[in-house]
Amino acid sequence: MRRHTCTRRTTRCRTERARSPAAMHRRTLLFAVVMAISACTPANLASTPTPAPTRDPGSLNVSALLDLSGSRAPSGAPQRDALQLWADQHTIGSPRVRLRIVDVAGSPSKTVLELRRAAVEDRADAIVIGVPVDYDEAFAAAVQLAQVPVLFTLPIAEPATAGGWAFALAPTPAQLARATLTIGSPRVRLRIVDVAGSPSKTVLELRRAAVEDRADAIVIGVPVDYDEAFAAAVQLAQVPVLFTLPIAEPATAGGWAFALAPTPAQLARATLDHAAGRVVLSSTVVVSDESVTAITERAALVAELARRGVTANIIKVTGSDVGARLRAIPLVTPIVFFAGAPKTYTDAARQTTMGSSLYLSYLSDLGDLADLREAAAQATWPGSRWIAATANANPARAVFARSYTDRAGPPTSLAATAYDALSLLATAAEGGFDPVRMRDRLQKGTFAGVATTYSFTMSRHAGFALEDIAFLGYTGARTAPVIR
Repeated sequence: MRRHTCTRRTTRCRTERARSPAAMHRRTLLFAVVMAISACTPANLASTPTPAPTRDPGSLNVSALLDLSGSRAPSGAPQRDALQLWADQHTIGSPRVRLRIVDVAGSPSKTVLELRRAAVEDRADAIVIGVPVDYDEAFAAAVQLAQVPVLFTLPIAEPATAGGWAFALAPTPAQLARATLTIGSPRVRLRIVDVAGSPSKTVLELRRAAVEDRADAIVIGVPVDYDEAFAAAVQLAQVPVLFTLPIAEPATAGGWAFALAPTPAQLARATLDHAAGRVVLSSTVVVSDESVTAITERAALVAELARRGVTANIIKVTGSDVGARLRAIPLVTPIVFFAGAPKTYTDAARQTTMGSSLYLSYLSDLGDLADLREAAAQATWPGSRWIAATANANPARAVFARSYTDRAGPPTSLAATAYDALSLLATAAEGGFDPVRMRDRLQKGTFAGVATTYSFTMSRHAGFALEDIAFLGYTGARTAPVIR
């Protein structure tokens, strides 16, 4: 006997838009599951379907996936703020954007899960992904299944393989490599050596790089006492040697040494010019822990002060007595100069130099300034003006700053100079790898870099443009400094 059910037959509206095969397939599966459940359920039980998300016909629903927690960098907070700013500025108009921001907490698996959820459950019209992704075949397939436009704000490979649904708003990694490194031909093969803070190992590795590794060029990014012995070691290498930290004018090493940072004498002159614009340089204190970098900077500051007719009060400290020695500085002292890397001084300086302007070394980084805490507002240090937040940088500098910040935080002058070292060498090697020819191209050319525009001559191998030295002020550990 035929059994009747209470299910009413429904008629599809003739004007309803035809469903896609994928949608029909999903609905067929859903119908089959519902029917299977109904067959196993007593007839007297009623079920209430889960309502679908409500939609405003005049709104464009956009889901943005960001890293707002977790340890993965970069933080999604700046993108969140920019998205909300745009939404606040466009509250009037059509279509109205309905923005939903999702924190994927640094999780690759949650990124894929929330991508699917945004497309299926939230019925997003478009999705913005502002987190790092491994854009492989599996991820491209997940994008294609979403069947809505998916926009990526961080660099990924060309995404045209995802059925046309993926769009990369940032440059691809390949484009960044071409645009930010002037390295295309020749290809640079980079070997990084840790000299572990040892001056003797620095000399040993310099010789090894030239003789055993047969390096075409060498970059030295550690403090060195650039005396006659070191200049002789450079000359024996017989390949271009680029220094990214301040050293004295190195034109004496047979033309093989090139200083990319300002010399200590240039930094001392710029520092005292800046300080003299604030106060009269009659009562000055120079603090030195007598490290390799501190000795060089202290000597340069004292010599420049003497040239201006000022006798410096020199205070030599160690890690154990720095607090007591700094407490002896008179409270009315307007300016205190700290020679060398500032780590020895930071704890004591924030407690004992209230009211004084603090001039730190070119070697300072944002971590050093953060250690000063409240006293960071009193501090300034010389560096490249092009790393400052207020700099009106050219496109290459802007791309470097953005790419470096995404990777490691705001760049320092030292980071920008190290980046420039490879750019200069790659440019010099375009005509061939012969060391003499590379040296000649370097010492006869001008090179536009990130930190400055470098210019060398046969008699001058310190190439930093002095007009690009600026005095920087601390604004935060994760934000670029400002020019003071």
